[in-house]
Amino acid sequence: ASTVPPTTLAPRTAFSTRLQADTAAGATGTAVYEVPNGSALAISDLLLQNPGSDEGTVTLFRNDEVLFRWSLGTVFGDVVRPFVTPIQLAGGEQLRMEVSCTLVGDAAAGLCTPGIVVSGELIG
Repeated sequence: ASTVPPTTLAPRTAFSTRLQADTAAGATGTAVYEVPNGSALAISDLLLQNPGSDEGTVTLFRNDEVLFRWSLGTVFGDVVRPFVTPIQLAGGEQLRMEVSCTLVGDAAAGLCTPGIVVSGELIG
C-alpha cells in the first residue's frame, strides 16, 4: 500500500487594508500596497467607497495590469465585489489604486476621497 506524504500548508492570516488617494479636481492620485516578499495575497473581497459622491474614475491594477475600472459618477455609497476565485498576487507584486478626479462631490472636503477596502488572506 502506498501512502501520501503529509503536506505542509503555508500559514494564512486574515488580511484587510484600505487604499485611498485623496486627490484634487483635475489631478490623479495613487495608493499602493506591495505584497511582502516570501508571501502571497489572495484577495477575496473589494469594497469601493465613494462617500463624497465624487466624479472621475478609480482604476485598480495588479502591477500594470488593469483589474477593475469604475466610473465614480455611478458609484453612490459602497459597492461590494466578492470573488468565488480569489485574485492572487505574489510577493513583490503591487496592488495599485489610481484616482482621476474630475469633480469633488463634497466641497467641504476639498478633495476626491474614494477608497477601496481590500480583504482576503496573506499566505506565507
